[in-house]
Amino acid sequence: MNLLKNSFSSSGLFGKLILLVFFVFFGMIMAGGLSVIGEKMHWINIQNTNDLLIVQAVTTILMFVVPAFALAYLCSENIFDFLFLNKKSQFFEITAVVGILIIAMPFINLMTSVNESLEKIPLMKELFGSAQNHQQELADKMISGNFWGALAVVAFLAATAEELMFRGAVLRIFSEKINLHAAVWLSATVFGLIHFQFFGLLPRIVLGAYFAYIVMFSKNLRLPIWAHLFNNAAIIIVQHFAKNQTNNKMLDTFGGGGTCIAGIISGILAVFATIYLLKYWKKNW
Repeated sequence: MNLLKNSFSSSGLFGKLILLVFFVFFGMIMAGGLSVIGEKMHWINIQNTNDLLIVQAVTTILMFVVPAFALAYLCSENIFDFLFLNKKSQFFEITAVVGILIIAMPFINLMTSVNESLEKIPLMKELFGSAQNHQQELADKMISGNFWGALAVVAFLAATAEELMFRGAVLRIFSEKINLHAAVWLSATVFGLIHFQFFGLLPRIVLGAYFAYIVMFSKNLRLPIWAHLFNNAAIIIVQHFAKNQTNNKMLDTFGGGGTCIAGIISGILAVFATIYLLKYWKKNW
């Protein structure tokens, strides 16, 4: 196995991307096969929330975590350095990246509102509506059925796995060959598209770009993992504990529609705060 280590380091952008895509598809086939076998053998019942969470966890690991580490192994002498995992996170940095995310939430809601307005177009709804609804139903089922399981799988595991894949592997590949900003937004677009939720694409691209800029300037993948974890956990906690549906809806929509001014102000503040943080890292690292 050591003969394969770092054997693809000299490959170009497309070579590494093809290698990563191969690992992802192999993982998807493995996950799908295990799920089918589990159902055929009556080991799992996909209609059961706990079993659904197990399937989701296995799929996430095989499609995101394993491919990211496999690529790093084949393309670098130091796996953790390749995936931006060598640095420890300071409390100030964690607080800053999470704090900016909190500031940006009305702006994210504004982006969501703009994106969801496309659903009013009949052609768009016909093309993407069913896939969007299916993904939302799965997410709702996992979150409502097992709170702690959802926190473990949808918040912690998904956040870690997606950061390893998109800000670790994908961003690393792009950043080695193309302009920093192009690498950030390309990786963010891939991150948005992979969720197969067209009417939530825009806010995911914005979040993906924010996480990517954090990695590019801090060289620390652990920071966007913390921010991503907070974002996912906050959604789960609010959805699970918000008994008052009016308040829940207000949290989800504040910044869009009639409160778009708040969304715009939120975006401006978040951008300036992010620029300050990026300058801090550029100066200190």
